[in-house]
Amino acid sequence: MASAAGRVRALVAYDGTEFAGFQRQTTQRTVQAVLENALACLYGQPVTVSGAGRTDAGVHARGQVVSWTAPGRVPAERVAAALAGKLPADVALRESQPADDAFDPRRQARARVYRYQVVEDRWADPLRDRYVTRVMPGLDGALLCATADKLVGDHDFRSLCTVEAHETTWRTLDSVRVSADGALWTVEWRARSFLRKQVRCMMGVLLATARGHVPSELVDELLAGRPWPPRVAVAPPQGLVLERVEY
Repeated sequence: MASAAGRVRALVAYDGTEFAGFQRQTTQRTVQAVLENALACLYGQPVTVSGAGRTDAGVHARGQVVSWTAPGRVPAERVAAALAGKLPADVALRESQPADDAFDPRRQARARVYRYQVVEDRWADPLRDRYVTRVMPGLDGALLCATADKLVGDHDFRSLCTVEAHETTWRTLDSVRVSADGALWTVEWRARSFLRKQVRCMMGVLLATARGHVPSELVDELLAGRPWPPRVAVAPPQGLVLERVEY
């Protein structure tokens, strides 16, 4: 069907626990590879999927946006239904629609919103801890919020990320929202783009500060270029979710 050919835009959710990240890798299981394999079966030929965010191993997504150029056969609006039951249980293509031929989910995004959740609990909960980071009780909520506020704005985040070659480390963090529901803390981060592991590094500093392991001035020193201190752990991936991408 000729009218079915063209660019497709889709919304994808996944449990990142068993994935080595979004981006295709040679020997490891990734979200991109799973989607491309399913779409190749649907269309009868290979397609290349691009995503708005290259989430790391173990990071989840509720609102990842992906796109590809379809060779035809299946109208864009029907792709999500056509793949229902054909994807593994930890990936869901939730909706699909036609897109402009030039649509690029990564370059055209105006903002990405990530959510990180932490629970204060002495005891493990296997049904919960797959999707949150558990810490011992005793976080200083006021200090956590004050430290988060320091990260908002235009900064060089070189010391708060994994630097990739030929990439500027200046980013503008639009907002950080911290909320608590009993022992569960939620931190929502919004920016046009993030560096690799930036959110997890920022969360690591917030948690170390709120637990009294490092002085509150550490975040200022890191923004000024101090190297990442070995005694501060990067926050684990399971608490992080790509919530949505805005266009």
